[in-house]
Amino acid sequence: MNQIIAKSNTKYVDRDVLKTLARISDNQASHNAAEEVVISGKQLSDISHAVSAVNMFEGHTARHLAKMAKLDKHMLSRRLPDALKRGLVRREDSEIGWLWYSASKKEGEL
Repeated sequence: MNQIIAKSNTKYVDRDVLKTLARISDNQASHNAAEEVVISGKQLSDISHAVSAVNMFEGHTARHLAKMAKLDKHMLSRRLPDALKRGLVRREDSEIGWLWYSASKKEGEL
């Protein structure tokens, strides 16, 4: 069962969510930052931006998506795997790296 470990402004943080943002071996500052990203809503906002970028520019690497959508490439590289875990996007291996696609379209669809 998931444990609630923090409460701020009536927002609760799930321990499993924080595990994906900061490793056990990370220092306390990283854990504090991870908690703040979740509590503030920035993680969900960033995931939303990442999904929008993929929907607009499918079939590109995170680096190219960041350039085309004018987003920070590091943020995009962190949030696309979060979106993938939530089933909001999908990725495919290619010679140049992972290519990102909308979850609603299958390979070969237009």
